[in-house]
Amino acid sequence: MQVLNFNYAEYEGELEELGLMTEAELVQKLKRGEGARVSTSKFRGVSWERARRLWGADFNHNGKNTRLGQFGTEKGAARAYDHMIVWFRLHEVERKGGTELNFDYAEYEGELEELGRMTQIEVVEKLRRQALAQREAANNAEGHEAGEGAGWQRHRGRRAGWRRG
Repeated sequence: MQVLNFNYAEYEGELEELGLMTEAELVQKLKRGEGARVSTSKFRGVSWERARRLWGADFNHNGKNTRLGQFGTEKGAARAYDHMIVWFRLHEVERKGGTELNFDYAEYEGELEELGRMTQIEVVEKLRRQALAQREAANNAEGHEAGEGAGWQRHRGRRAGWRRG
C-alpha cells in the first residue's frame, strides 16, 4: 500500500491531465515548475492556484492542455470549462476525457446558437476575456468596499501599486 502526503481526492481534477501525459512530458512539466496548481476543486477542469489565489480553468484535447483563464470564483472557472465542453458537444468533436459537464446542460441553452457559430479558438479567447473582466470587476469592487486607500495593497499582475510600509 502506497502512502500519499495528501488525500487522493485532492488530485482528482488532475488525473485526466496526468493520464494523457507521457512520463517525459510530466518530468518536463515539473522541471518548468508547472506543478504549482493544487486541484482542490470539486469541479472538473478547475484547480486552485495558490500563488495567485485564483481558480484556473483548463481543458485537455488531443494531449494538449489549454488554459481558459483564471477566475476569482470556483464556479466561474467551472462554467468556463462547461462552455468549452458544450462547444465540443455542439461540434461533435470527440474528446478522450469525455464531455461531462459540471452543471446541467439546460443552463447553457441560451448560449447554444452563439457557441455553434464560434470556432474553438474564439471560444477560448472569449472565456479568457471573461476571466479578466471578472477579476477586474472583483478588484474594483474590493477597492470600493474597503474605502480610500484600498488599492495600496494591490501588488499582483498589472495592478502593481503602492504598498504600505
